[in-house]
Amino acid sequence: METSETKQWIVEALIRLLKRKNYFDITIANITDEALLGRRTFYRHFKSKDEVVELISLQLVDGFAGQLLAEEAKTFDEIMNSYFTFWEENIELFLLLKKARLLYYIEENIEALIVKVALKVGHVAGDTADAMEIVEGHKYEFAYKLAGFWKLTLVWSEEVPRKSPEEMSR
Repeated sequence: METSETKQWIVEALIRLLKRKNYFDITIANITDEALLGRRTFYRHFKSKDEVVELISLQLVDGFAGQLLAEEAKTFDEIMNSYFTFWEENIELFLLLKKARLLYYIEENIEALIVKVALKVGHVAGDTADAMEIVEGHKYEFAYKLAGFWKLTLVWSEEVPRKSPEEMSR
């Protein structure tokens, strides 16, 4: 995903602010002050701070897809290992978003996001419409597995110490 430098500054400013403040107390002015940008610059790129959270979520999904490609993960065990390796490397951000109750974008859009990953890494052929047709044909199984997998991720993220990606893939 192409992200302009200015958008990335805004993303990073919001992440820094989340370490100090409750998301709902963060204003656009706080974000622009933290990013050393003007409000008009913010609104040139985003309509709201929720759109910044959406971009963070999309960047995470792209990062996971990149992890799968880099590791050439094809089997279920390889995909699981890549998945938990990715989240282990991004655990601080995951826990920050979780604490701020900002994982909603991933949770509400998990089907489409996983389809995006599957298409990007070549695990599903065709385009988004083709992939969504496959999902629709198995919607209950897909929903069941995704919900369980996401809950597993939430539980794992809270463990101290967390199981390693290798342990989780087994």
